Amino acid sequence: ELEIHDLWEARTAKLTSSFLAFHYDKSEDLADMIPVIEICRVCSLNVEKDCASWCRAQIFDDKQMFWFAICTQVGGYNAGRTYFLRVDSEDERIDWIINLRELSETSQSVLRQQLRAMMGELQRLKLMMNEFLQ
Repeated sequence: ELEIHDLWEARTAKLTSSFLAFHYDKSEDLADMIPVIEICRVCSLNVEKDCASWCRAQIFDDKQMFWFAICTQVGGYNAGRTYFLRVDSEDERIDWIINLRELSETSQSVLRQQLRAMMGELQRLKLMMNEFLQ
């Protein structure tokens, strides 16, 4: 029988400008990754306040850890999955949250700029086609 505690597995997280990569503990083998452009939300979790009592007892049993959640884009690489991560200190949690939010916002801003440029180019081509066909 699988106990819910067996669902937690140690991972090493590495953050780049494009991805949050999870490696198996003490290994370079990739376990999972999140494209930062697909991060929809990053938030701190207060286990005592945010989780029902059964959840606190069964899943978040280590009160010395500091938790946060990463929500991913529905239809994206991670299919809307929410990741729950824990770190050893409040300062570390704040650093992760700030860095993930900043990278996600920057990536999405760059994508919006690229889409605007593409739409402008398409509009220009459309006008040229209309002139050519007249």
